Amino acid sequence: MQPTMDIAHVQQYPFGHGLSYTNFSTSEFHVSAISGMPEHHTSEFNGKSIITFSVKIRNTGKLAGSYVAQVYLLGRISSTVRPVKQLVAFQRVNLSPGEITTVEMALDVSRYMMILDREYNWIVEPGEYTFALLENGGSETDTSRNITLKCVT
Repeated sequence: MQPTMDIAHVQQYPFGHGLSYTNFSTSEFHVSAISGMPEHHTSEFNGKSIITFSVKIRNTGKLAGSYVAQVYLLGRISSTVRPVKQLVAFQRVNLSPGEITTVEMALDVSRYMMILDREYNWIVEPGEYTFALLENGGSETDTSRNITLKCVT
């Protein structure tokens, strides 16, 4: 029996695929606030920041439904091995047909982005981080829903 980690897996269905009887659209994905930084710094964060993402969601279908907005941290060059994508914030919303709402999702940097460095200290590595609004944990090819922020120490 071969270990499953050694086998290349192609997922048949993405995470959350086919779980709704209606359709949704998203727009205006942006960072609405970054705590712990001066107010005009909307593209920088530090290890103690809380980043708040905002997205507008619309039920474009004919039935009421539930949608889960999901923000992922995409893989980057790091001193440690990191996942290709990591779910860091999400929010569920229930919408009637044609209804539009704005959802906010908070990311506590110290909880989800810390790594252990070579001196055994918990840190957030400085540099650029890309966050993506992905549907069903799917492909990150649509870069219009990506936000790149810089971590400063």
